[in-house]
Amino acid sequence: MASRVSPRARWIIVSAILLIWTVLLLVPIPDTGPIADLPPIRREVIAKVVHVATYALLAILSGWLHVPVRWRWAVLFVLMVHGTVTELLQRLVNRGGSLTDVGWDNLGVALGLLVTWKWWARPD
Repeated sequence: MASRVSPRARWIIVSAILLIWTVLLLVPIPDTGPIADLPPIRREVIAKVVHVATYALLAILSGWLHVPVRWRWAVLFVLMVHGTVTELLQRLVNRGGSLTDVGWDNLGVALGLLVTWKWWARPD
């Protein structure tokens, strides 16, 4: 079944979500408010779940792009590099980026890849 969304529209959607996620990762977190007022363990669990879910979604949407076979692994690599680079940049904006979060990001990419394996494994 052919997708009703044009390839260009798919790229725009995925790029917009990636841009929004990047901004959210690099905006300083306020010292007060609903997130800051949560108990530390709950805040930590929510943050990890959001990391995994978002990178899984990005991997799923990247599979939806239906890029040629020779570029598919490059797309996954870009997602993994994005997770790493944003964690490093978080240190510059006092967000406390960590290698542990890079692992959570990559877990999300792996889960998204598993969910959409047929898209990733299909021949051109």
